[in-house]
Amino acid sequence: MEESNALVNRNKTYVIHTEVLEMVFEVAFTVLRMGDIKDPLLPHSLKILTKHSKLVNLEIVLDLIQSLSDMMEDLPFHSMLQASLCTFNMLQGRGRAIEYDLQKFYCVLYQRMREILEQKDLDSLLIEVLNSMLLESRNLAKTRITSYVKRLLLLSLECNPTLADGLLKTVMLLYARFQKWLPDLLEGQPLAGGLFSNEDNNPDLPNPLVDVCWALPKLKRCFDKQDDLTVAMLENAKANVA
Repeated sequence: MEESNALVNRNKTYVIHTEVLEMVFEVAFTVLRMGDIKDPLLPHSLKILTKHSKLVNLEIVLDLIQSLSDMMEDLPFHSMLQASLCTFNMLQGRGRAIEYDLQKFYCVLYQRMREILEQKDLDSLLIEVLNSMLLESRNLAKTRITSYVKRLLLLSLECNPTLADGLLKTVMLLYARFQKWLPDLLEGQPLAGGLFSNEDNNPDLPNPLVDVCWALPKLKRCFDKQDDLTVAMLENAKANVA
C-alpha cells in the first residue's frame, strides 16, 4: 500500500513539475518573442531558457533560435552571451538533428568579443560560450576556426591573467581537436598569400592562414613580466612587514 502511494505521489509530482516548467517556458518565450531588448525581464528569461535549454520542445526550437538570432546584435553583452549559450545548448539537446545556419551567432561573438575587457564577472560565461560554440559544435569551417584562434590569442594579450588563462586553454583544446588544421599557424612562414584582416568582423573572411601566430611567444613574455612583477611586489610586502 505504501509503495503504491509513493508511486502515485511521484507521478503527481512529475506532472506538476512538468506543468510548471511548461508555464515557465511559455512566459520566457513570450518575453523573448516581444523583441524588446530593454525589457527588464529579458535577462531573466534568457537565463531560464539557458538553464533548461536542453528540455525545450523540438517544435519551438527553430522559432526560439530565430528570435535569438534577430536580437543578437542589439543585446547587451551579457544577454548576448546568454543567448548564444542557450542556442548551442538547445542544438546539443533535443535540437541535435536540426540543421540551422549559425553564422550570425559566430559573427556577432567574433565582432563583440573585445567588450569583455569592459565587463566584470563575465569571464567564465565567455569561456563557457566559446567552448560550446567551438569545441562541442560540428561541421566547423577551417577558416572560421583559425580566425577565432587568432582573435582569442590577440584578446589574451589585452585581458586580465585569469581570462587569458581560460582563453589559452580553449586554444589548446582547439589545437587538440583540429590537429590537421591549426598546426599550420605555428609555421615560421605564412602558408598563403594576401593579408590577414583582424578588423574584419566576419570570421569566415579575414584570411587567417596568411598570418603566423606571433602572439604565442609574445604572450609568454608578457606572463614572464607579470611573474617578475608579482615577485617584486611580494618582496616589497615582506620587507614592509619586517
